[in-house]
Order: sequence, then structure tokens, then C-alpha cells
Amino acid sequence: MGRKQGSRWLRGTLLAAALLGVLVAAWPAAEAGDKTVAELVKLIESQPARHRKAMALKELCDLDSIAARKAVIALAKSGDDATALCALSALSREDFTGARKACEDVLADSKRSDVVRSAALGACLKLRKGDGKKWADIKTWVGRQTKGESELGDFSTALSKKLWKAEVSGE
Repeated sequence: MGRKQGSRWLRGTLLAAALLGVLVAAWPAAEAGDKTVAELVKLIESQPARHRKAMALKELCDLDSIAARKAVIALAKSGDDATALCALSALSREDFTGARKACEDVLADSKRSDVVRSAALGACLKLRKGDGKKWADIKTWVGRQTKGESELGDFSTALSKKLWKAEVSGE
């Protein structure tokens, strides 16, 4: 093997080793992220003080990973109202793929408490307001969601007056 050919072989081997090192170094980081998601979910599903639950959900959202987002969505659908309320609040702030659908699913679940369904409706309205929607654009949708539900209807009326003050005050 000539000196030039040996030099190329050595550079290629070093490059391959460096790439393998980078891949190996990145692998534990992915596992650590999944482990962090699992630890935060466990904390949130336990019975910590409400502020600790909210802080853990904020940490979960800050991870900004697919696993973390799926976890927040699952927590919003949790049967525990305190957990669901914190997660719905996080979904209304973060607005990532799947967040809106999760809020709408909770809103549509007639077996959920009025408090949780109201929070889901609030999240839906806040997200739509953030999109620049006018009250006239979503009024019919809100009416369908709250039909026959006096508590939800009252909540939507109050929130619409806050979010779309100029439009709703004239109705």
C-alpha cells in the first residue's frame, strides 16, 4: 500500500470512527429524554401539590419532543380532573400538532366534569383567537358544542365577551 493510499485509508477510518462516536454519544441522550418524560408523567399522575403538577407539565412541554407531546395529550385526557386541567392549560399555551384535537376530544366527552369540559372549551377558544378568528367565524361551532349544556353555554358566553369584547358586546 502506497503512502498516499494509506493516508486515505487512515482518514476514512478516522471519519467512520468519529461518525460512530457521534451516533453512540447521541443514543443515550434519546433514552434519557424518554426517561425524563416517564419520570415527569409519573410525578404529574401522582398527587403532588397543584403548583408542582403545573411545573412538571411545563418541564414536559419544554422537552419539545414527540414523546413529551404525546404525554401531554394523554394527560389532558386523564380521568383525574386536576391533571387534565393542568394539561389542557398547557395545550392552550403550546399549540403543537394534536393539541387542538385533544382539547376538542375532551370537550366532546360528555362523561367528563363540566369543569374539565369548560377548560377544554376555553383552550379551543383561546387557540382560535390566537389564529385571528373572529367571533362570527366560530359562533356556530361554539353553539353546537354547548347545545343543551347550560354550564358550558354560560362559560362560552363569558369567555367570548372577554376574548372578542368588541364583537360580542353588540350582540
